[in-house]
Amino acid sequence: AAIYYDQNIMPYKSKFCVEGKQLLYQYCIERDIPFKQCGKLLVATDADQRDSGLPKLVEYAKGNGVHDLKIVSMEDIKDPYSDVYEPNVQCTGAVYSPSTGII
Repeated sequence: AAIYYDQNIMPYKSKFCVEGKQLLYQYCIERDIPFKQCGKLLVATDADQRDSGLPKLVEYAKGNGVHDLKIVSMEDIKDPYSDVYEPNVQCTGAVYSPSTGII
């Protein structure tokens, strides 16, 4: 989903990830292929990853045209009423990618 790639180092990979995701979902819709945009969490396991690594991922993603990412707290992840509830994850925070999916 072009979350990890620095556009200055891998411009084509990031471009094709964004375009490919859109094309794949469209392909599935046109052919009645079931899919689910279940989202994913990219977790930080320590304070340094949370405070510098997660914002860097969001920055890379925005530079690549991915604008739906959100930094979420450990409290959000443990809240059963949250969109990002995942009780079995141990982390200090995460980036939530709501448009990540499975076919």
